[in-house]
Amino acid sequence: MGVEVFTLDATRTNYSESCAPALLGVEYPQSRLYALQMAFGEDGTARVSSAASGEMLASGSWQAGRAVYKTPEECTLF
Repeated sequence: MGVEVFTLDATRTNYSESCAPALLGVEYPQSRLYALQMAFGEDGTARVSSAASGEMLASGSWQAGRAVYKTPEECTLF
């Protein structure tokens, strides 16, 4: 299996099912550095994992030049 490195110019949507709009900027900032590992299926699905731990972060979809995924939301303040 080969390894490819690419940079994502990611855009966070402001859509949320559970976070109050005021918390989005705190919990999900516009800019954040992630090291991700993405496994692409022949059917257009994608599995997104943490490159450091291998923990699965999200499922998504992909096509040439574009990958889309959604992570779980946690909007609890301590």
